[in-house]
Amino acid sequence: MLNKIKDIDPGRLTDVKELRAALLVLLNVVEEQHKAIEELRRENGELKDTINKLKGGNARPLIRPSAKPGQDISSRGKEKGSKNYKKCEDKAPVSIDREIKVGVEPLDLPADAIFKGYADYIQQDIELKRDNKLFRFATWHSASLGRMFTADWPCGEQSGHYGAGVRSLINVLHHYGDMTEGRLEGLLGSLGVQISAGTICNILAEQKDWAVEEQRSILRAALQQPDPKQMDSTGNRQKGVNKVTHIITASFFSVFYTLGSKSRLDCLRALQGNPVEGIRLLWYPGIDPDLKQGGVGTTDRKTLRDLMCAEPCLSLPDFECLMQQKAPTIHAKKNVMRALREIMALAYYTQQTDFPPLDVLLSDDAPEYGKLARFHALCWIHDARYYNKLEPKITLHQQKLEDFKSRYWEFYRKLLDFKELPSQKQQILKTQLRAEFDQIFTPNTQYGALDLVIQRTYSNKEQLLLVLEHPALPLHNNAAELAARRVVRKRDISLHTWSDWGTQLRDAFLSIIETAIKLGVSAYEFIYDRVARKNTMPALSTIIYNRPGVTRTF
Repeated sequence: MLNKIKDIDPGRLTDVKELRAALLVLLNVVEEQHKAIEELRRENGELKDTINKLKGGNARPLIRPSAKPGQDISSRGKEKGSKNYKKCEDKAPVSIDREIKVGVEPLDLPADAIFKGYADYIQQDIELKRDNKLFRFATWHSASLGRMFTADWPCGEQSGHYGAGVRSLINVLHHYGDMTEGRLEGLLGSLGVQISAGTICNILAEQKDWAVEEQRSILRAALQQPDPKQMDSTGNRQKGVNKVTHIITASFFSVFYTLGSKSRLDCLRALQGNPVEGIRLLWYPGIDPDLKQGGVGTTDRKTLRDLMCAEPCLSLPDFECLMQQKAPTIHAKKNVMRALREIMALAYYTQQTDFPPLDVLLSDDAPEYGKLARFHALCWIHDARYYNKLEPKITLHQQKLEDFKSRYWEFYRKLLDFKELPSQKQQILKTQLRAEFDQIFTPNTQYGALDLVIQRTYSNKEQLLLVLEHPALPLHNNAAELAARRVVRKRDISLHTWSDWGTQLRDAFLSIIETAIKLGVSAYEFIYDRVARKNTMPALSTIIYNRPGVTRTF
């Protein structure tokens, strides 16, 4: 843009058209320079804060600006427009456990009072109290056998110093209520239960095996459903080490896996239930075009074929060891090795049958989600955030931005209406909506920063308009965003886990609880059923398999 200014000669501006073109250039340069100045001011302020800290002082307090009116671009904001696209569901009736009739003494009534029945009033209450039990086991001794005989535990009771009620309450309050072990110790102590934080930790650890298996079963069952899936990730920590929690979700389930990074390899690991042995890589004769497209040269492809043809499927550690020993030249090429890992991991993922590969995926535009699914859609709300980041200072540019945003959300509302139409009308509207998209997202505002963002949206046309081919597809990734908030809230309270099993346990129970909520199952009753080893309630995966055939949309 600055190069265009160099060519401006005021003496040669002889007509209005040339003057208008020069003025547009100058206006865009002003916007760019203002943005650069603001970034430099921010960086300068951060450097000053760092210097003050090094000198023993304090940084400036972080005071967030107030929310600006009209900046709501969430799914509860502009996307609704003047219509209510999501009707509030009526609350379920309150279940009644007992009935109490309250009468009036006849002496308190006038002589002509006539009984008209009862006026109902519902009061909800709960009772939480200690229930310590003393078991007296009959004990017998056989002198001839030289051994003792003791009665077995009664049916429905668990061995150990803490019963199913205490164990279930600990798991529910820790995983569902986000209570720490120290707070649980205090609460139980106030109820008269003598227990230490260490014992609480042991009780929590006992549930890992069934919870992790239930988590994998939920994912396996969910991936077999045709509903579009959503993915997102958020930061997490384990013993001070940064991790990433991957979220796979839809309207009827949420599954969480915390892994080392947000790379495509870890996305694939999460989609395969975080196998203990890690992900596997697959080579097959038809993989050469993908390797060539990934930047793997002819010689390297031939070397790989010679090494892998005898044993085409390997775990990632075995593959690394093989390449390091047999092909050190290739192993030293970081970009080539990265391409080999991703392409062969994708090859295995698409051909394995344990966890069905994704058919339709909705996510933000993070590169790691590319190639994971047959059809990949992008979130409209994430796309809109790029427009919301624009902060023009010139009135003309402000007006152009607001006008464009109005057209943007009007088109979004048309897509929402499209999702509700019968299939015949949808077929008629497809071509019209595609043409309108081309008209709206053609960069011609002459506001340079806005035109760049419009061009970016247009380049993602097919992924943003995938809903025209898959009407059940949500337009936004809010389900995954809300699931990520659950992880963040857990992280805010517990800060981080201390071991691999602790991380797996947290993820497993988050998956179970969030899935139970979406399926309308009582998380407390389900956890109690499993902790008490009654197993009378169906598995969540079974409920997913038996869902009605109607595909729900957001």
